[in-house]
Amino acid sequence: MKSITVKKYILVFLICLLILSFYYNNTVVDNMDTNIVNKSCQLVISHYNEDLSYLNDVPFVDNTQIIYTKGIISPECLQCDNIIKLDNVGVCVHTYLHHIIENYDNLADVTVFLPGSCMDDHKKMITLDTINNAVKTNNSVFYVTNYGDNILNIPDIYNFTIENYLSTNQKNKDLNADNELSKSDVRPFGKWYETVFPETDITSVNYMGIFAVSKSHIQNRSKESYEELIKYVNRHKNEESAHYFERSFLAVFNPIPDDCQY
Repeated sequence: MKSITVKKYILVFLICLLILSFYYNNTVVDNMDTNIVNKSCQLVISHYNEDLSYLNDVPFVDNTQIIYTKGIISPECLQCDNIIKLDNVGVCVHTYLHHIIENYDNLADVTVFLPGSCMDDHKKMITLDTINNAVKTNNSVFYVTNYGDNILNIPDIYNFTIENYLSTNQKNKDLNADNELSKSDVRPFGKWYETVFPETDITSVNYMGIFAVSKSHIQNRSKESYEELIKYVNRHKNEESAHYFERSFLAVFNPIPDDCQY
């Protein structure tokens, strides 16, 4: 009699396990499947004519995506929140500032800013590391060259100018091989920086326009301030000032803590 009772308990226990397993597989896992995209980290891609098929791969597909295009696009991206057409001015810097202005009060916790060419060979590693660290830390990520001194004290940086520029991405060159550049009203870079970011000292430079910024760091300056900054890159398809901004992103979002700089 006791043996029969034990067997009944075992049977009831096994049935309960079966029910729980069925519930987990059909409810919990389903819920996980519908929430695999990271909503706190948003990728903003500045596109012209680059191949964007990489957006369907990890880690891109794990995060929401907004594409701003200034050229030709027919993407097949699985997580695109939106595809927005912009006038072809100011290269990626204009795109980044436009996104901040239009979404200032509705920014993601962390926004990763990327040129469409971010997976070209010389940019691939920094792109993947930036995204992965932004997701891991939920904070700003800047891969920098540290000069150990105020960058304006570095002659090669202070005296930097650029006379013409041609994209390094082959698909962009195929669509437009014009290297004409609109020179800054204030040059060289050092004088421009002193005009735009007075009394803002930085010792590092983030090159290639690949970085992540937290909402709080973006809001270190006002929306109106960004509306003033975008005026430097809203006139021509290739502004010299855009290349100056590339050397100044840490000033744009100043202050960026040391632990966000790699």
